[in-house]
Amino acid sequence: MLSLVRRDPPLLSSDERCRFERILRRAFSLSNGPLRREMRNWLSPLEFKRLARELGFDAGARATDLGVEQWIGLYRYVDALRRNRARVSRRA
Repeated sequence: MLSLVRRDPPLLSSDERCRFERILRRAFSLSNGPLRREMRNWLSPLEFKRLARELGFDAGARATDLGVEQWIGLYRYVDALRRNRARVSRRA
């Protein structure tokens, strides 16, 4: 049986949810291969390996292997990279 409990406060704000869902859709829709392959547009292999170690999952993990907190950590890292790259490109 599956039980859902609403968190208060939520793990993600409402404006973060859309970006988080985009990453999830990408990771789960392409294949059942290693997550590092699905994330290669956002993270280098070295970044992915370091992040996997930091978040406590195997670098060869599939999308289905990660827990909620690991997904949130992965999202926050990718989102921070995206925002930093956008900031740098606006300055150039």
